[in-house]
Formats: sequence, C-alpha cells, structure tokens
Amino acid sequence: MSQSNFNSAIYYGKTWHRRWSPKPHQFFYKFFMLWLDLDEFELLNRQLFGFSSKGISWGRFKLTDHFNDEKDVKKAVMAKTKSLGGELQGDEKIYYLGHLRYLGCYFSPLNLYYIFSRNGELAYLLAEVSNTPWNEKHFYLLKNTNGRFAHTKTFQVSPFNHQKTMYQWQFNSPCEHLSIEVANYAQHKKYFAAGMQLTKKPLNQKNYLSLLIRFPVMSVSILCAIYWQACKTWVKGNPFYGYHKAYKKSEK
Repeated sequence: MSQSNFNSAIYYGKTWHRRWSPKPHQFFYKFFMLWLDLDEFELLNRQLFGFSSKGISWGRFKLTDHFNDEKDVKKAVMAKTKSLGGELQGDEKIYYLGHLRYLGCYFSPLNLYYIFSRNGELAYLLAEVSNTPWNEKHFYLLKNTNGRFAHTKTFQVSPFNHQKTMYQWQFNSPCEHLSIEVANYAQHKKYFAAGMQLTKKPLNQKNYLSLLIRFPVMSVSILCAIYWQACKTWVKGNPFYGYHKAYKKSEK
C-alpha cells in the first residue's frame, strides 16, 4: 500500500439505505469521502494537487459551503459545538469526514466532524445535514456514549419520512474501518435506516487523482441518485409527506 505524508486519509466503500415500511425499498452505492485533519489544510494546499481550501481547484473545501461568519474551519466547528452544548477544552483534534466542491459543484447530504479529546478518545460527532431541493442545513451534536446517540428529528430531509421521528445513531471511532448508521423510529418501530461502511486508504496523489477520475463530480452523482431513488420509492407506493414548514429553519 502506498504511503502518505498526511494524517488526512480517504475512506472508500459504500453507502446504503433500507426502508421496511410502508413498502420495502433498499439500495447501495459505492463512493468515497475525504478524512481531513483540520490542522493540516495548509499542508494539503501546498502538497496535494487538485485540492484547495483557498481557491479554484478540482476539489475545493469552501468554508461558506458549511459555515457562515467564520474564517477558520476549526474555530467554526468548535464554536458550533459549544453553541449546541458541547464542552471543549480547546486542544481537541478534529477531523472532517465529507465531500468537497468538485469542479465547482457542491452538495452533500451528510458531513461529519469527529472531535477527539486530548487523550485520543472520540468525544463528539458534529453532524452537518443538508436537504434538497430546499437547500437548507442543520447541525446535530452527537455525544459519544458507547457509539450510540438518540434524539428527536428537528430537520426535514426526506419527504417520504414521518415528521414525528426518533433518530438512533450508531458509530465507531474510525481506524482502518469506519461505520455509521442512523435509523428512523416512529411509534417505537424501526422503519428506515441509512449508513456507510468504509475502508481507509492513504491520502496521496495517486489515490486521490484515481478517485477523482472515477467520481469526477461527486455532488452531481449524489443528487442524481437521491432523485432517482425518490422516484422509485414513490412508484412502489410509499406515502409522500412533503415538506414540513413547522420545522425551524437552521442557519449555517
């Protein structure tokens, strides 16, 4: 396996969705996500061709795709975490698991910020959730309690899911393998779940460009898959609940 000069890495594998009711439907897609050390952006800007957090590039981390009013991504993550009730010491290690703006196009339904305490233990996940076509964004703070966290739904994502829903997250502390699942419960019954099963690869020039060539505009692929699977879900007879304006709109 080729080595890397970075703490940052690539996670490659599959994302999957499964619906049990009212009508069964399931699918999976192969894809990749970047695992970026937020302290390493300057090094990545200098040494990784096709990546930038400052200007135009094939893959660009654009801060305003994620946060408003901040000029530093790590400070933005820490500020959001504290605003949601997280307790931080200021010396945490934070990694971004998510997508970039590829060839100028950006959409990601879920990005995750893994926040590790000074002793290396996973303390929090800050989940950045986006919807389409409303183009809204919301953050959930998940405290690591043995890899599980439950909370009520407060943000509209899929028009095929109930408004009154509980979320149950399961996740590991990433190493060679990364897994995460979020299940939807209504009336104490699990009716939908989605997740990722990923394997770590070194982030080097060869691996990065290989995946860019294979998935040149990931955002477009994600959007096409979302709408194609939504059509199939509707054709199978699952009810369409629509957009719930009762939810409080989230700001970046």
